[in-house]
Amino acid sequence: MDGRGLFLGYTIYRFTYGQVFVETSRKLNVVLGGTNTAVLLISSLLVALAVRAAKLDQRRMLTGLLIGTAVLGCVFMSIKGVEYYNDYVDRLVPGRHFEWHGADPPHAELFFWILFCHDRASRNSCHCRHWDHAGVGAACMAWKVFTRKSQPGRNHRTVLAFRRYCLGFYISTFVFSGAPLMEKVVQPKVYVRTCIALLALLALTWMIAYVNLGPFNLIVALAVAISKAIVIALFFMHIKGSSRILHLAAVAGVIWLLIMISLTLGDYSTRGWVPLNH
Repeated sequence: MDGRGLFLGYTIYRFTYGQVFVETSRKLNVVLGGTNTAVLLISSLLVALAVRAAKLDQRRMLTGLLIGTAVLGCVFMSIKGVEYYNDYVDRLVPGRHFEWHGADPPHAELFFWILFCHDRASRNSCHCRHWDHAGVGAACMAWKVFTRKSQPGRNHRTVLAFRRYCLGFYISTFVFSGAPLMEKVVQPKVYVRTCIALLALLALTWMIAYVNLGPFNLIVALAVAISKAIVIALFFMHIKGSSRILHLAAVAGVIWLLIMISLTLGDYSTRGWVPLNH
């Protein structure tokens, strides 16, 4: 199960056990969570700049950006460690030692089951790459980039590796054998402005967490999240200005996600239509 399915599970949980969701979500550390999200956004900025440096064959710049991403990966995992430790001390880790003194303990524990499953799924997908950058793999990649000799085709393969990292899925090299991955080189100020816009949206999400808008809290939060996803896809993932095959891959991913969400919501909303025979 990946993070997208768990987000959908959280949505269903929110509408089914609304009061329990409110009480359990108050146990989350907004400061640590917001700080970690800011770390991820800044690391995305560094990776986007690394793609540009690889395209321009700027080895020193590329090496520095890789090292910066590795440092942010260590920061990210350190903050997650603090979060897990706090949950362990407060006995909020689901299982034998879980304690909940509020209403409906079983469904409160379910909230934290989804939370910890989401963290694990995220580490197995995008967050684990930040940990990979923080390990030996990042150092080896930075050293190889810094010491490699300029050879025909090396620049092309380096950009492909970073593009594959940013998109989060694997694309065969032969697809791009006759076409450039980036049709134009984006200026650094575009990436910086994009990161500033994402941090502003993050600050808006942060403020919403402390304001009671009733049912509109979820609507506003989802609108902000969708806006951030679109900005990241267009600029940090280089969907804008890239080849048509990447446009096709991005659209196919969105369509597949909508299909999975529709099937899951359809199953959940129609379970009471047919009575069960006991």
